[in-house]
Amino acid sequence: MCACGPDATCISRPDGQGYSCRCHLGKMGERCTEGEAVSVPSFDEAGAFVSYSPLTNVHHELRVEAEFLPRAPDGLLLFSAGKASPVEDFVALAMVSGHLEFHYELGSGTAVLRSVEPVALGRWHRVTAERVHKDGTMVVDGSAPVQRSSPGKSQGLNLHSPLYLGGVEPPLRPPTNASFQGCIGEVSINGKKVDLSYSFLRSRGVGQCRQSSPCLHAPCLHGGRCLPLPAGSPPFRCLCTPGFSGPRCERMADRCLEHNPCLGTLPRFSAVFSEGSYLALPGHLFPRGAPDLQDTIELELRTSSTEGLLLWHGAESGKAKDFVGLGLKDGHLVFSYQLGSGEATIISEDPVNDGEWHHVMAARQGRRGWLQVDGEEPVFGESPGTNIMANTQGSIYIGGAPDPRSLTAGKFLSGVSGCVRGLVLAPAGTPRHPIDLRHGAVGSSAVAPCPS
Repeated sequence: MCACGPDATCISRPDGQGYSCRCHLGKMGERCTEGEAVSVPSFDEAGAFVSYSPLTNVHHELRVEAEFLPRAPDGLLLFSAGKASPVEDFVALAMVSGHLEFHYELGSGTAVLRSVEPVALGRWHRVTAERVHKDGTMVVDGSAPVQRSSPGKSQGLNLHSPLYLGGVEPPLRPPTNASFQGCIGEVSINGKKVDLSYSFLRSRGVGQCRQSSPCLHAPCLHGGRCLPLPAGSPPFRCLCTPGFSGPRCERMADRCLEHNPCLGTLPRFSAVFSEGSYLALPGHLFPRGAPDLQDTIELELRTSSTEGLLLWHGAESGKAKDFVGLGLKDGHLVFSYQLGSGEATIISEDPVNDGEWHHVMAARQGRRGWLQVDGEEPVFGESPGTNIMANTQGSIYIGGAPDPRSLTAGKFLSGVSGCVRGLVLAPAGTPRHPIDLRHGAVGSSAVAPCPS
């Protein structure tokens, strides 16, 4: 039996003789029970750093997005190089005399992009630094882009060293020798978030940041991007994806559903469920996208039930770990999911079993999820462990199942009694269209149109 600490991962040894413990960043010791778990690294001493696996697929294009809080005018935020020594190709983000600089070397001369304004110390900032072949762009806190191209003919970036945050190990030679002082809250490479807490290779002198970013808990919905704002302003601003608006991108503008401008369209089918009824939809209607993208479930519900299964996507036997589910407990909506390393359970603040129509949105991005009812403030939650993908199988059950107890491993004993309409299953990057519940089902039992 594994005896690793609560933030650690047990790894079986290759020889089959026992296991070793993979520690969370900041934890130490044979069982990872010493030290403090670090989720947002703080670099406060000379020589501090965290290293991660070398970057891949960055030869032609590289896009770095990062949140950071500097406490000193000079210091290395990020660095990766082509060779250990001497450095040939490299990429770096660094504070230099109070300005943020983006450096990259492709082999025929270094490009240096420098922020027009100094970066305020002691506050959170967001940078997007990108190069496509020789051409570079840097945007700090949503300001006007700084653009520059590297000299010479070289156009490819060849990186082999680990990715370093906060500082480096010898014999690497970054453009500044000053260690970064401050916090780094989030890093994405080509759109994929770096798991700062678990995927690191080595670290030294790193602690937990005590000044959390206003964007830490992903307040922007529907894939919106969070931008920290200076003191005296609202703490953040959401840059919404097309089709969404509002302070947190919570409002969806779907003109086809709002005004129904197209003549001759069929009305949306609303299904009524009662004891023993259900619809089964093919699993391919909800494929899983990349782990850093958001998957969304949307529907309208009218029910008087206090308990019951509303939606389930998982193995038919209920024995496999991974699942995504919606249901009712004590009249409240429950959004739950299991990615293989622990279950997340998110419960609506108010009951929904009042016999009125309610608009429900549930979404998951990696381990983090949220549940929103009738456009009110969302409730957030997060699954434990390190897994970030849902490897679900089988049909998608709506309103119930042939055997809810077995399917959900006892979480739900029956289906709901009530009406469902406007079901949308939207993997990230796909169009948002309601599913035809009348003709799209591959199986059903005792389901009829809902009376108006």
